[in-house]
Amino acid sequence: ATQEYWDRLLELEERFNREMEASRRQDLSEKEALKQRHRAARIESIEELSRASSAKASALVELFRQREVELEHEFQRVLQMERRKWQSALRDRDDEIYDLKAKLNALGALKTDRPAPQVQVVREVPVPTRPEFPYFGIEIEDAPEVAEPGVRVITASGPAVAGGLQPNDLIHQIIIPVQVRTQEDFLRALSKSEAGDRVHVAVIRDNQLEKVVLVPEPRSTPRTVSPMR
Repeated sequence: ATQEYWDRLLELEERFNREMEASRRQDLSEKEALKQRHRAARIESIEELSRASSAKASALVELFRQREVELEHEFQRVLQMERRKWQSALRDRDDEIYDLKAKLNALGALKTDRPAPQVQVVREVPVPTRPEFPYFGIEIEDAPEVAEPGVRVITASGPAVAGGLQPNDLIHQIIIPVQVRTQEDFLRALSKSEAGDRVHVAVIRDNQLEKVVLVPEPRSTPRTVSPMR
């Protein structure tokens, strides 16, 4: 049974990596498609503007502005969807792996030479799991266009503001140390934190390296999982 759970654990890791890679490629493809449409719309609007008379010029300029706004909204919507999907996948993967490990530990505890009645008592003991991912009060996005590796802060609230983070900060490193290049790097590093931990973060702000300390808050009451019987 233990080997079966370890095999299942490895299978989950491989499946998750495949899904994350496919999601990343799809995300890049969608971003590129939106950029192409943005450029095409801009070229089309410029051509229309050049062919129009001066009486229609102001109307075409407004049409061009509206098209840019619509495309930007669509681009942000796709980014938000992908960000939520990646964050949900990371939490689900961590929960499933932790539950499997808890059950493996429970099975290991049952492999003893104790009499049957004592083994039955062990079966009734619930195995606590780790608390849910704590609340950092931060929303991030990848920043592939900048020279330094890192992820950009979109919004900051609660623990993030208290720790000194600001919108447009570039999170460069979790001082464990863990180099941050993508959202996945950042979330994987923070997934090891619990509410009340002091997480030291290096950010780039106005081309200067700054250090801030984040103290996450609890998101909800930790749940428990009974061992497999």
